This record gives sequence, structure tokens and C-alpha cells, in this order.
Amino acid sequence: MRNGLVVRLVMVAGLVVTLAGCYVESGEWRESRTPLVLDSRGFGQYPSAIRAFGDFDIAGAEYQELQQIQLLLTDILDAAEHQSGYGGFCSEAAGTVVVREQQGIGYERVIYEFMGCLADTRDFGVIRLYGDYRVTLRSGSAVGSTAITERFDIYGSVVASGAPLALVGSQELRASEGGHGSASGSLQVAALEFVVDQHYVALRDMHYAVSDSGGVRQSSLRGDLVSSALAGFVRYSTPTPLRFTHSGGCPTSGHLRLRADGTLDARYGASSARGYGLELLLNGSAVRYQTHCESQIFNW
Repeated sequence: MRNGLVVRLVMVAGLVVTLAGCYVESGEWRESRTPLVLDSRGFGQYPSAIRAFGDFDIAGAEYQELQQIQLLLTDILDAAEHQSGYGGFCSEAAGTVVVREQQGIGYERVIYEFMGCLADTRDFGVIRLYGDYRVTLRSGSAVGSTAITERFDIYGSVVASGAPLALVGSQELRASEGGHGSASGSLQVAALEFVVDQHYVALRDMHYAVSDSGGVRQSSLRGDLVSSALAGFVRYSTPTPLRFTHSGGCPTSGHLRLRADGTLDARYGASSARGYGLELLLNGSAVRYQTHCESQIFNW
């Protein structure tokens, strides 16, 4: 059961790829937000400055960095399942990680508890782990529908440098399959925080939805990206959903907005003034055009 659940988790994450609390006292940003537990420097309290087109590239790089979470999790679970436990490495057989499975009507759950064991990872080398990771799979009433809830409470350090590392938060993924190869999915994140050394990045109050039908993928989102590199947070929204074809390249249409202390609007394809490529509008005045979007946000 455990392997099947993890495989289905990766499949749903591939489709989607990857709320009450405090108040932000900053004019139009004064609203209820999910608390951030690892944000010791308060980046989630202040809108980031958007002053140059390069801020779009920085925000895109930070968003893409969140994909490291899935790679890190894959490495950790692979270590728990396959490492020998020699020299303190994570291993269920050696007792350095405990794996518990639960099953009931309509759901399956796996809980991994780490007790100071070591895991070898692609991005960070060997890391020492404490805490737990919980994943629950629920089958929906409709045929082909699935819901997966992940909860992260993982702490540790990078062995080579001693830098602290933490992954805390939760997310819920839902997916359903329709006829003729169509599918839809959503990702909802109250808060998901990732820290390595002094670098901090988080999603907050994020909702992302995607549908795929007839060779066209459409996606929309709303939520905050919080980052030490941005020295604050940026709110993402899609006033017009983004549409893609499976051939890749820029979206064929759509409007992505980044709003913080300043606004940056990205209009793609048919939604841009030229009708193709990418049009960036900075704070309602300066305009930049690009033909390619390979390195930009949401080119999935």
C-alpha cells in the first residue's frame, strides 16, 4: 500500500506542479493571513518592492525554487525505504526512521518519523533529519477523483556546513480524470515554509487550479510568495487564466499579475498588445516585450 500511495502522490504532484491568523498592517494589505512559523525576520509582514523588470525574474526563480521541496521529499522517502542504516543513515530496518501505515474506509495514510538519521540528497548532500512527514490519500466519490493531504514538520541540518534546514506546513492536492484524456487538479496551501541556512521561501494562502483537455492546459492561481531574496512577499493572481498547448513555449493567452509595493503585469500571447510572446507592464507605465518565456514563471 505504501509504495502505491507514494506513486500516486508523485503523479498528482506532477499534474498540479509542484486560512485564519495574523494581520498585516500596511494600508490595502490589512487582512487576515495564515501565520508563518519559520519567518523569524518578518518577511511575510511587508510587501516586496517592485521597481524593475528584473524583479519579475527574481520572483520567478524563487517560485521555481519551491520545486526543490518535491525533490527533497523524494530523496528523503527514498532514503527511508532503501538505505541500510549503516553509520546512522535513515532506515526503517535499522530503526532510525519509523514508518506507520493506517488504512480505513476511503483513505490510506503513511507517517514517517525521523529520529536524527542521515539522508543523502541531490541538492544539499547529506542532511540530518528530525520530525515527521504525513501523507493521506482519499478516494473521491466520483470515478477517477483523488485527494492527497501532506503535512510537513521536518527539521534538521546540512551535515557538511551545519546550516539549519526546515520544511513546515501543509498542502492539499485534488485531481480528477474525465473522458477523452481530460483531467483537472488543484493545489491549496495554507502555509508551506522552507528554510536552508539564511535563505527562506514560503507559499501562503495559495490556491492553484489547472485543467487539461483537448491538448490545451489552462491554469489560474492566487496567493502569496514570501521570500528572503525578495525581502518581503508578492501576491500572485491571474485576472485572466493562462492557457498553454502541449508543444511548450509561451502561454497562448493569459494575464499574470504580481502585486506588492508596486505592480508587474505579464500578458501572454493573444492577451498581449502584439498578440504573441510576453508583454511586461511595470507599475502601469514601462513596457518590455519578450518573444520567449522558457525561464519565466508558469511555463509548465
